Amino acid sequence: GLASERVDWSRTGWIAFTRAGDVQVWKIKANGDSITQLTAGSQTSVLQCWSPDGKYFVSQRSFGPYPESGLVICTAAGAFVRLLPDASTRAYPGTVDWSPDGRRLAYVGGPSTSSTDPRLCLYDLMTDQLDTLDVLPSGSTSYFGLRWLPNGTEVVWDGPEGISLTDVTTGRTRLVRTHCPGSSRGLGLPDVSPDGQQLLMGRSERRLTPGQQNYITERYWLETCNLRGTQIQRVTP
Repeated sequence: GLASERVDWSRTGWIAFTRAGDVQVWKIKANGDSITQLTAGSQTSVLQCWSPDGKYFVSQRSFGPYPESGLVICTAAGAFVRLLPDASTRAYPGTVDWSPDGRRLAYVGGPSTSSTDPRLCLYDLMTDQLDTLDVLPSGSTSYFGLRWLPNGTEVVWDGPEGISLTDVTTGRTRLVRTHCPGSSRGLGLPDVSPDGQQLLMGRSERRLTPGQQNYITERYWLETCNLRGTQIQRVTP
């Protein structure tokens, strides 16, 4: 089974995922062949994404000594390349994505911000420069996905208000689709079509438990829409 929702398919044909049980990163071919363990050790490693050329992947290592926790870049064969420690990154799990030109990582978090006041972060892998954009709603830790658009200037992210698009060159942000009031319906884990013209996202319907303490998901399906949040189409039953 999977230990996280993040599964990523590289342009070289490998599908990477985090397996439940050992909480390590594995890869497999689409036909089920050649399953290979990529990370190991006492620390957990949760997949974040492949590099655009499929030669590297990023995982998030945690539950170890603080200086050794953070974002880890490895080759497609699992060989360690470098660690971006939490002290200089502190990324939210599941929000890391590699820019189309291979130069930057975008994610939600920030080393000098509180857990309820995150930033949209842009980490330059060539210069180790971290730029942050104060465009995210404060007071929430509900961030579950982020993806670059193919144009390399915009990212789509899932936040407490819904699905938003941010131009990373200007910081201009707009809400594309909103969650329904009362949290009975939610949107999450956005992805982008190869041509950058459509968004894919999960949609869920939930109900409160009898004690009114927690939401239980009753139905879940996939939807697409354009970048304006219109022309919504249901993909799965």
